[in-house]
Amino acid sequence: MERYGQEDLKKFLRFYLAPGYGHGTDGNFIIVSDFLHALDTWVEEGMAPGTLTVTDRNPQTAGRTRPLYAYPGYPVYSGSGDLDDAQNYREGKM
Repeated sequence: MERYGQEDLKKFLRFYLAPGYGHGTDGNFIIVSDFLHALDTWVEEGMAPGTLTVTDRNPQTAGRTRPLYAYPGYPVYSGSGDLDDAQNYREGKM
């Protein structure tokens, strides 16, 4: 960030944290989303990805969703509604 500055860095880089996600097929939250579409839209149409929604494919908890926010954002439960529904989360900041 020191080399480019926050605004210039956002022109070509996004970093997303997925709480509970393990590497590969491990972890409490095994995410699936159309990340390639988000990247393709950024490259081909100039529309950088914003908040992404991921779906859990862990056999014990399949179907729950979470929002992913670009760093330094992260999902925070809003305090009401279904914990397994992405729409019931807001963006927190690190």
